[in-house]
Amino acid sequence: MSIIWSIPNQKNFPVYDKDSLVNTNNNFDYSAFVELKRMVESDSTTISMFAFTFIDDGNYDIVDNDDNGRHTIIAVMGGAE
Repeated sequence: MSIIWSIPNQKNFPVYDKDSLVNTNNNFDYSAFVELKRMVESDSTTISMFAFTFIDDGNYDIVDNDDNGRHTIIAVMGGAE
C-alpha cells in the first residue's frame, strides 16, 4: 500500500509515532520518516510531497508533526491465501 502526503509547509508533515499502542509491526523501518523530518527542517530543501510504500502487514500510526492529535492510521493486510 502506497500513501502520498502533501507537505504544505515546514511544520505539517507526517511522522511515524513509534510509541503508539496502535502499531503492530515491531520491526517497521521508519527511517524514511526520520529522513523526511531532517530534510523538511533543513533550510536547504523544499519538499512538497512525500510518498511511502508500506510492504509488511500491520497497523501504523502516523501523526502530523505540528499537531499530534491528527493521526492517520494505516492498516496493511495480507491477501487471502
